[in-house]
Amino acid sequence: MCRGQAAKGLLTKLPHLISKSSGLAQLGVGTVTGLTTGCVMSKLGKTAVAVTGTGILLAQVAHSQGWGSMDWKKIKTKAHETTKAIDTKYHNTKFSSNMKEFSQTNPYFTAGFVGGFLIGMGI
Repeated sequence: MCRGQAAKGLLTKLPHLISKSSGLAQLGVGTVTGLTTGCVMSKLGKTAVAVTGTGILLAQVAHSQGWGSMDWKKIKTKAHETTKAIDTKYHNTKFSSNMKEFSQTNPYFTAGFVGGFLIGMGI
């Protein structure tokens, strides 16, 4: 079995293993998972915000210097279309319904994950 199949098998079994664990174990696993996710998202989020902000500032400087023009109506329309397409594609997926069911049946894990995530975002 290759690594990809082994990882997929583990990810398939993991929710079942967590569900069978005690509340304290679920809380611990959820906290560590949330903390890790929060730290990663915090670092990625700061980078994404910095890149986006720099792009906006450079676009404004270019516009004010007459290096190009921006059709704000077209940009707004494209942003709305993209947001709608993403919402339509990912709103009612099997993944989201599975996550909702998992979080409802494992409240200790969910609470630990949320708490750990918020702590991780704050670090």
